[in-house]
Amino acid sequence: MSDYELKEKFTKKQRDLSRKSVKPPFPERIKIDICNVCNFSCIFCPQAKQYDKIGCIDKELCYKLIKDAYDAGGRELCLAGTGEPLINSELEAYVRYAKQTGYRYVFINTNGSLLNENRSMRLLEAGIDSVKVSVNSSENSYELIHGINAWETVVKNIMKFDALRKGGGGVQLQAVYFLCSSQTDIERSGSDEECPCELCG
Repeated sequence: MSDYELKEKFTKKQRDLSRKSVKPPFPERIKIDICNVCNFSCIFCPQAKQYDKIGCIDKELCYKLIKDAYDAGGRELCLAGTGEPLINSELEAYVRYAKQTGYRYVFINTNGSLLNENRSMRLLEAGIDSVKVSVNSSENSYELIHGINAWETVVKNIMKFDALRKGGGGVQLQAVYFLCSSQTDIERSGSDEECPCELCG
């Protein structure tokens, strides 16, 4: 094939591609940052260094985003982002609305410190599908990593939520944390291996 023929073939492919749509499909998993305020100051998190306006999302805007994203093809919804979602008092209302809208999977990421029995019950009643708690350290290094000594509160809240969720509904509870061994820090997430920490007992 001559250089001219190669050029013509390449040009034709370019023209064919230009006629095709390269618009990607709307993502099935959506994340809405409902609150960029946090009660922790974790050393690994950029939240404290952000330049955005601090606060919770406008209620009407949040409802619109939930509905518009679903209509566009979203089916899984995370109601968390740069802050602690449980600071937003409207969280349970957003969860309920999302489930009523039709989302098959609605979840939050939380540090767990505000996941008390009352909020746990309200989330479960609203229809939450999963709560993911970030622990990120052992008890000994918890305050150093998170900037606050809330280990006992977080563990207590996780245990209480676990007990409440087992009442029915198949709600998931996931804890992401680090175990500090004598040689290394081991990241663990939902493992079935035997765990020696206080959290798993």
